[in-house]
Amino acid sequence: MSEMTELLDEPTYHSRADFESAMSKLSLADRMRLNRVGLKYSGGSGMSPDDLIAEAYVRAMATTRNWPVGISAVRFMAEAMRSIASGERDSIKAEIEARPLPSRSTAEAETEFLTDREGVVLEFVRREPSAEQDLIDREDAAAGASKLAKWRADLLAAFEDDFPAQLIVEGMMDGLRGKALQELSGLSSAEFPTKYKKVSRRIDVLTIKRGTL
Repeated sequence: MSEMTELLDEPTYHSRADFESAMSKLSLADRMRLNRVGLKYSGGSGMSPDDLIAEAYVRAMATTRNWPVGISAVRFMAEAMRSIASGERDSIKAEIEARPLPSRSTAEAETEFLTDREGVVLEFVRREPSAEQDLIDREDAAAGASKLAKWRADLLAAFEDDFPAQLIVEGMMDGLRGKALQELSGLSSAEFPTKYKKVSRRIDVLTIKRGTL
């Protein structure tokens, strides 16, 4: 491959001034869309939607995240917010998993005392779950979360070059419907039904294939 071809293949990026200018010119609809994206991705990250937007903006201005030419500023911000939130959730998960399990034996119990109508004390014993059961429960929860995360990733990969479709998929998995889902997608009321049908049909096909694996 020639040096000229390699240069042509390298991605090009907007300058920091370009990004700052584009963000200052965002329409109200674009700002609302970013707010919706922030609300959707901030869950479980320990960040508020506003913090997530601000962090994506700061990283772009610091050029730790570069805005590729050919991608809208809103899409760039949304992708940056998704990535940042995902990184924060991974950090929280790693911190939780690194914590040592509580040292308890199955013989340990918490005792509560109740009285009947005559005032006779009745002893009620509630046994705490064992450390082994805690580990099993944690592994089951992790396995379920892993399966859900993989399914989400597979669905998003199916619409890799269709950002509005990806937003619809994310919104559907988060329980959004109707007008809220349309607003998240950034599509007009005329464009949304067609895109929604396309996404729904593709999900149905993938669900059938997944069930046969």
